[in-house]
Amino acid sequence: MPTYVEKADTSDIFVADSIANGSKLLSPGVAPSTTTITVTVAAGGGAAQNFNFVTPQGQINSDAWESGGSMTVEVRTGTVNLLRARVRVRRVNALGTVLQNGTLTAFQLLTNNTTHTFSPTVPTWTAGQEACGNRLVIQIQFDEAIANNGGSCEFVIGGANSEVVSTITENNGNCRIICVM
Repeated sequence: MPTYVEKADTSDIFVADSIANGSKLLSPGVAPSTTTITVTVAAGGGAAQNFNFVTPQGQINSDAWESGGSMTVEVRTGTVNLLRARVRVRRVNALGTVLQNGTLTAFQLLTNNTTHTFSPTVPTWTAGQEACGNRLVIQIQFDEAIANNGGSCEFVIGGANSEVVSTITENNGNCRIICVM
């Protein structure tokens, strides 16, 4: 099962329901040094803020995504003021168009300086949408913890506690590179 790291680098594609500068990179490799992004949700409800972490071009490189099971997603916080979060798994095409959404997890109340672990269910992927250029997206949705109060959160990106463990096999299906000599 591949492990990806949430990074502060902006993705090369923008997922339409992200907040401004909210499509970030989700890539394999060593966790970079940590940085924080402040997420603010206005009072009044219905104003959830979406962050979408997107794998880079050529990653997952599969047209045979496994359905079912759950992933592990870590969301690390610094200072939090009345926010909660939930997570889901998505598949987008090479342009960032959402092809399919998984179900959002239950909300978790965010607390100061904590790594919150979510286990979003991997959907049954829709047949006919498989392509080697499709990308995995982890969406983190921040919302008010108390209706009509708004809130804010230092969302910590990078470091060992900002990871995603995927159940989707990389370089799978007809996308595998085969060398013949």
